[in-house]
Amino acid sequence: MGGWFSSVVVAPLAVGLLIAAASTPAFAKGVTKYRGIHPLPPHGGQFCYLALPHVHAKSPSDMRVYRTLPDQQNVFVGDDLALGYEGEKHAYFGPHPLSTPALPSTETFYCYIRGPHYHSSAPAAGPSFVLKDGVAWYVGAFGPEFEREKHNLWINDSGALPTYQAPKATLADAPPGYHLPVLAEPPKPPAPPTAAATGKAAKPGTKAGTPTSVKTKAGKAAP
Repeated sequence: MGGWFSSVVVAPLAVGLLIAAASTPAFAKGVTKYRGIHPLPPHGGQFCYLALPHVHAKSPSDMRVYRTLPDQQNVFVGDDLALGYEGEKHAYFGPHPLSTPALPSTETFYCYIRGPHYHSSAPAAGPSFVLKDGVAWYVGAFGPEFEREKHNLWINDSGALPTYQAPKATLADAPPGYHLPVLAEPPKPPAPPTAAATGKAAKPGTKAGTPTSVKTKAGKAAP
């Protein structure tokens, strides 16, 4: 069989441990806790569709698309379709509050994906989201959690399956009132250490920190 059913059957261990977890006060040791649907390691296209808390023998292969709750349950917050999900989908553009059912409703969690993407959950009802050409744009205010959790921008460096196609939307398609929040750029790599920093003196005829030429097998000096 293919499709949704086969994706669920891929995780028989999770089903068994889900039942065991329901009858015991704690999860089994040596396994990883998950809450809600998520891609199965190593993110090759297989997906787990268990909505309730459960466990797997393997840990997430890329923590950039997860949030870990205080009780150590991992909740997938990435683009579902990008990693093999098949089901109801909703298109978004830019950062926005997440409406993932597996996340606690007592606080606000944000998606930090910069461009067009999908989630399996629909945007929250209300004026904070504007739906234009099938894409949801968040025009509301960002709470203090958004700034505090900005390290989650690393989700933009996570991968996707080769067959994935993002929603066809650009910033030029934004509705009136939309403003892309200021997102920090990745830090620049540090400059190489100078001779003064390493304590090594430069060779005569060269400047500190400038590499000398290296001779090739042909006897010519390489730049």
